[in-house]
Amino acid sequence: MKRITAFVLALLIVVMIFCSCKKEDPPISELILAEGYMLDGDTIRAHFYNADFVYIYEDIKASQGSTRLYTDRSMEEYFDGDELDLEDGENKFCFVVTFRGEEKIYDVIIDNTMIVGLSAEIKYEKIYGVGDDFDRDTVSVTAELYAGGTREITEYEVDCAFDSEGEKRVKISCGGYVCYVTVSVSGDSVPTVDDNMADSRGAIYEIKNGKAVLSDGRSVAGYFIVPKKINHGGKEYPVSGIADYAFYENETITGISIGDIAVGEAALCGCKLLKTASVSDGAELSGYVFRDCTSLENVSLPKKISEIPDGFFSGCGRLIQMMLPEGVKRIGHQAFEGCVALREMLFPQSLEYIGRRAFSGCLTLDRVIGGISLSEIGDGAFSDCLSLSVLAIPTDCQAGEGIIKGSDDCVIYSGKTSLAMYNAKKEGGKGQIISEDGITVLKYRSEFSLGDEISCSDAEVLLYTDVYFGIVTDFEILCDLSVPGERKIKISYDKYTSDATAYADHIVLLSGTMDEDGAEYSLDRASGTAALIKLPDNLSDGSFVVPTAVSDGERTFSVTMIASGAVVHPLIEKLLMHSDIKLIEDDAIKDCPKLSVIYCGAKSAKTGAGNFENIAENAVIMCEGKNSSVQKSALGKGLICVGAGTDELYFVPKRGAKSTYSKDEKFDFSGYGAVYVGKGFEVTVLTEDQASLQYDFSKNGTVTISFGGKTAEITVTVN
Repeated sequence: MKRITAFVLALLIVVMIFCSCKKEDPPISELILAEGYMLDGDTIRAHFYNADFVYIYEDIKASQGSTRLYTDRSMEEYFDGDELDLEDGENKFCFVVTFRGEEKIYDVIIDNTMIVGLSAEIKYEKIYGVGDDFDRDTVSVTAELYAGGTREITEYEVDCAFDSEGEKRVKISCGGYVCYVTVSVSGDSVPTVDDNMADSRGAIYEIKNGKAVLSDGRSVAGYFIVPKKINHGGKEYPVSGIADYAFYENETITGISIGDIAVGEAALCGCKLLKTASVSDGAELSGYVFRDCTSLENVSLPKKISEIPDGFFSGCGRLIQMMLPEGVKRIGHQAFEGCVALREMLFPQSLEYIGRRAFSGCLTLDRVIGGISLSEIGDGAFSDCLSLSVLAIPTDCQAGEGIIKGSDDCVIYSGKTSLAMYNAKKEGGKGQIISEDGITVLKYRSEFSLGDEISCSDAEVLLYTDVYFGIVTDFEILCDLSVPGERKIKISYDKYTSDATAYADHIVLLSGTMDEDGAEYSLDRASGTAALIKLPDNLSDGSFVVPTAVSDGERTFSVTMIASGAVVHPLIEKLLMHSDIKLIEDDAIKDCPKLSVIYCGAKSAKTGAGNFENIAENAVIMCEGKNSSVQKSALGKGLICVGAGTDELYFVPKRGAKSTYSKDEKFDFSGYGAVYVGKGFEVTVLTEDQASLQYDFSKNGTVTISFGGKTAEITVTVN
């Protein structure tokens, strides 16, 4: 009885271990939406005016996998083509993303409003300054509907230029219709103040020592330009500053323009409706100026500013991005604390210091890139930044305690001797060593479709040299996605290089067990995998690309096997197999007299007996993994085996190649393979003349070949 009990317990443990080791479901693809589209849960929404059609697959894309658009959730009728006609009113569709066998379904609702006219009126007057942006809150725009009635709209375009003083016309357009409003742009106006020292906007001043200070702006409404001078009693006084707390908790000011004056502590603290602020280069700034300005979105800082004072932007919950000008050396304590919408900070190379809790509680801050001069970060500087994923800082930057406390997914990127990274790891954080004289790929897009082109916008590259630490954008990317599966990416900038990997999906649709070209597959519904069992009868270009997956319309199956006899074909010249292939069965690839190029991206694919027999004499096998089963099998057949990089020159020995020479002996080129692999895995097997052979056995055993600006070499033994 004890033996039976022990056996049952052991069986239960095995089952529990198996369940716990079950592979996690692959992540679903993320959507990439064009301007005007919004994602609300599982619903994609857009609103257009007088749109005849949209290019749906340009507007809505998946970061990875395949996409299809259907008329409804029945998914019985799908649209074949990119141009989608729109009707007046709501247009409803069903958008399906398929990625590695998983489907994600979205409802698409495009509201298309047909209008026959447009009008606008000023809600309240605003005096603009030269260089200001138009304030949409000041106007009401109304569309006359084709179906009758009117509707106030916010989806309109604005065209204007406040480049000089005077009356300016603002062009408002929507749906092919245009209307205009006229506003005033003022430069150096000199307001007159009354006996109570108040101007017409409600700003109150004090005059001391022949100069005026704006002491109380709590009654100011709309956009306010701090004047350079005021007139009192027929005499003009220059405005030298704004007093401490002058606009404190003003609930009506929406924007401000500040000239070359001193700005007191907390001068605009708590101005809940303040959206824009422009500060001149000559302004002198104090701490907490914009604290708790919860609507602040756009700020123009002085170009020559050297410090962001303590608490300067703390609590500015709508501030999304801040580009600090070169020359800023210090960010004060709590300077950006609680800026919950702040997403990105790219620091200037001049920045030396970040104060305590400077960015604490910036909930959406994604990445922070420090400059080469950054030498100190205060306690808790990036604490509770819940979305922070990257903090990249120079190696010698000193850091206080808890700089990323509460930012659980953040990785500190720095050199291997970085104290900041050491302290972060000690507190449970994560670190990644970067090249101290080179480039490091911080983020990159890794999922593509077959044939896609990778651009610089798909990657984020950090350069670290003696004089620069930061993001570079003009790098080069080399990756051939003409082959599906996992692919190597080579990124280069100047003299520096770095590697990454990508995945190219190639999913084909089946009718029964056959694709549209005539290739056949067997489907294993239990495992969700498929095997290639037969090539198409007609191979027009002589090549065949094994798909990463096949779909029968209901389910997607990963192609993981090449079945016995699958690649037996008199016309095939090139066979490309992706990285997910697990097994090439006995006699799967043979009796193909024209087959001269085989690519296998699978490092661990098992290869059965009889493969690679009776194929082209100078066939080239390209393998991702050295000493793989595929490589060993091909070498055993006397074939040329090379690496899988494109735009590369390879020089490799064949089976039984002569490897020992005397000093006066001629090199036996016939025992070696010289191969150039171009883009698209176009292979050139070089002759001895083409290879530009160079060696001198009287000096060493190095044999070098050259071709197309590339060189490759081998080493032999010289007696």
